[in-house]
Amino acid sequence: ITCDRDDLGAEVAADAAETNVARFTNTFDATSQEWAPIATKTLHDASGALSLQAGMFDFSLTPVNNAPMPAGMTELVGRNNAHGVVVFEGITFTSEDVGKTYQYRISEKVPADPRLGMTYDTTVWIATVTVTHETVDGENLVKVSATYAREGESESHGEAAFENSYTPEAFTESGVIKGEKHLVGRDMLGTDNFNFSLNLVSGPENGVISDMSLNRVINGNVVNFESGEMKFTKPGEYVFGIRENA
Repeated sequence: ITCDRDDLGAEVAADAAETNVARFTNTFDATSQEWAPIATKTLHDASGALSLQAGMFDFSLTPVNNAPMPAGMTELVGRNNAHGVVVFEGITFTSEDVGKTYQYRISEKVPADPRLGMTYDTTVWIATVTVTHETVDGENLVKVSATYAREGESESHGEAAFENSYTPEAFTESGVIKGEKHLVGRDMLGTDNFNFSLNLVSGPENGVISDMSLNRVINGNVVNFESGEMKFTKPGEYVFGIRENA
């Protein structure tokens, strides 16, 4: 960095023609510094059916007002790892960036074919990157720091946090349990009263909505029974028990 100043310390143009100007040249050698945003992904799933997996979500980083980017890039695409950390390619800042501030937009990329039941985070974060320098063991080094704020808000945060929620769609199309009893050895009498009970043996907690009643229809020596329509709110395996009431 070269700065021209007069005898009183005032900065003058580099191409000043006066020969009586005292010229001081300061050389600043700083190593470059790579920076990548701090962003996280949290997935909320009350059903317990879906857990966060590496590469499940994509994220976009774009420059504001020609902020530095890797050569030839106008957008960086990051993906979450299994621990919820969003990983982006780094951006390099050099001594030419010292004293400058840049901004970047960070958002989640909603897929063209969204997962059913998934609510995606549409928050746009603005990362404000400040480039300074510090001296370490007598060496001038580039220092990069960043703060994060939701677009349109001023409150600063230490990271760009994205949260998605997943609620499986309720299943109602074929949630009916059917069965039948055959009477063998004699004909059905009008006084015969065969009743049955249904109960949930195992399955996801609070995953089925049903009064567990069974309706019956007698047809000759056969008793047909079936439940009402059962609404399942959580995926998983359900085991039901049916018994004849004594």
